[in-house]
Amino acid sequence: MKKTFVLNQDENCVCLASKIVYGQRQYWCNATTRQLTMSFMCPRRYFNYDRREVQPLIVFICGGGFEKEDVNVWTPELAYFAKHGYSVACVDYSVLPFTEWPEQLEDVKLAIRYLRAHAKEFWIDPDRIAVMGESAGGYLAAMAGTTGETREYDKGEYLDQSSAVQCAVPWYPVINPQAVAGGSYDPTTKQVVPARGVEKKISSMPDAASYITEKTPPFCLVHGTGDVQVNISQSEYLYDRLEQAGVEAELLIVEGAGHADAGIVNSAVKEEMLHFLDRHLK
Repeated sequence: MKKTFVLNQDENCVCLASKIVYGQRQYWCNATTRQLTMSFMCPRRYFNYDRREVQPLIVFICGGGFEKEDVNVWTPELAYFAKHGYSVACVDYSVLPFTEWPEQLEDVKLAIRYLRAHAKEFWIDPDRIAVMGESAGGYLAAMAGTTGETREYDKGEYLDQSSAVQCAVPWYPVINPQAVAGGSYDPTTKQVVPARGVEKKISSMPDAASYITEKTPPFCLVHGTGDVQVNISQSEYLYDRLEQAGVEAELLIVEGAGHADAGIVNSAVKEEMLHFLDRHLK
């Protein structure tokens, strides 16, 4: 069978660059350093028929309970946005077993400043940046979104660049860590067991909603009603606080979806997220 197709250049040929170093952290008793890296998806710009366009950017932050993360774990799902006109940077950040708050947010903000400083090299528009993240990464995305007007968490290099973003898209995020990591109830002893270890560190993190002002950028929250790890009330709480402040906000509710459920990234939900991004970045 022979088939002929009409040339369609509506979609870019998307490529992935990995292990891009954007910073480093002191490590192992401050005697060594650990590289902070990112992966970057963008259109190929090599052949004369490749499209050469400056694009808006999505900075994506992986979750993992603040204890672990992997910059590439969500790359297959994020290719959808890269195919629809966005460059996507999946950024590494410090995790709690080896660091202290607020180094996690400082890393994310460093990545944003690094990308702005290298906007010409990456063919991205420094004035059209969204932050997106899931679970623990959703918290960091929410914090990046609500702290754009303060330099409190801007540390390290590229301080001549802003870490503010134009919109935020957290998926099933923790918003008020004190509400989810303050300890657990032991039905045997009928007492509350105080949080320890990583949970104790999480409970000292600030409420992302506490930084909301009238200048906070638009938010699009995504959460499933079946999430037993981070209850949907966390997203509802942030949504209500944004509305009260007069900030544009959307809450995409996925009936029955659990934590990191495939339903969160189904085609209909992705399309709604894309519409939100297009409205604010294109």
